[in-house]
Amino acid sequence: MNRDFVFRSDFYEIKFWNQDSSESSVTGWNENFCITYVHGGNLRFNLFRCEYDLHTGCILLDKPNYAYQVLPAKGQCTVIRIYPDFYQTLLEDAGYKNIFFISNKNLLSLSLKSSPAIDYLHFKIFEGRFVLQQLEMDILVMELLHRLIAIIDCGSMNKTKEGDLNKNHFLAIENAKEYICNNFSKNISLNAIARYACISPFHFNRVFKKFTSFSPYQYLLNIRMAHGVFLLKNSNLPVSEIARDSGFKTQEYFATSFKQKFDNTPVDYRKIIQGINSQ
Repeated sequence: MNRDFVFRSDFYEIKFWNQDSSESSVTGWNENFCITYVHGGNLRFNLFRCEYDLHTGCILLDKPNYAYQVLPAKGQCTVIRIYPDFYQTLLEDAGYKNIFFISNKNLLSLSLKSSPAIDYLHFKIFEGRFVLQQLEMDILVMELLHRLIAIIDCGSMNKTKEGDLNKNHFLAIENAKEYICNNFSKNISLNAIARYACISPFHFNRVFKKFTSFSPYQYLLNIRMAHGVFLLKNSNLPVSEIARDSGFKTQEYFATSFKQKFDNTPVDYRKIIQGINSQ
């Protein structure tokens, strides 16, 4: 497995991996709580007698202190390794310690399907790996961790079902997600996404929804909302500029869509967040 880049923080490190299709497997000992996000090809792991064959959009969570094996495959992933001291705070935190994956000592790994909001956060992390300052990356990683914990806690894990998917479509979905994340602020069309993904628009719409559980428009809207929420939390930009930067034609449309999803206008949401942060 070839390591492309490593970003280190006080409580985590991020490894951006590109694995070739070498015939030999790689074994090692995992000392950290790990989040593995696959964003290209497929990767195969053996974790404590459980074998995982993961493709783009899959997330693997695994607990520390046991052996792992990376089997021959070709793909790309981002691995966030949470350091032991910070992982211990998760175990002791009242909000996390009763979550079934965290609390169940017999459950050492878990495979999940990603969501548009998580895809967006990973996109920001991956694109910013060479340029983001420490605090900026920390905010993204913590937001990603909170999102994953929320998925597990609410029981809507939506585990991947490999037998239901045609692996010939994986590259098309990878390309479509890449195109949407790179162009969500623009007035993009289904035809443009499908053309970039090298698949017919009619066929693409059905395959994308089967794969992600979202229509292409729903996925795009969720990416735009995730970007809007991120800017409301972490910038002082006016709402009109946030709406435009997030891909909405008008501030009114952004506010209407935002309220439908979050039961608050962007202005009220920002006031709530500022109130929480000032406490």
